Amino acid sequence: MDPRTFCEQALDDLRRGQAPQSPEVGSQQVEVVLIHLVAQTPSEQEFSTQLKLMAESAERMNRPALAAAARALLSDWKAKSAALGGSGSSS
Repeated sequence: MDPRTFCEQALDDLRRGQAPQSPEVGSQQVEVVLIHLVAQTPSEQEFSTQLKLMAESAERMNRPALAAAARALLSDWKAKSAALGGSGSSS
């Protein structure tokens, strides 16, 4: 799956209230991460790397909710990419 398509679908799910809910991951944080990544238009491999770096940076800045959102999206990206035979599980 193309990263932009993934982000747009995830944003649509959020806005329709169909996104998976987690007590540690706020929908606003997820939306911020998705909007940022849509603007970046990364390749599949860059997408995983950017999510990892964003989570690490957010933790260093003591922003646990943002870090959790980036990690949750990375996990979802890897799962969807694996299901579609993509490269989302790259390191």
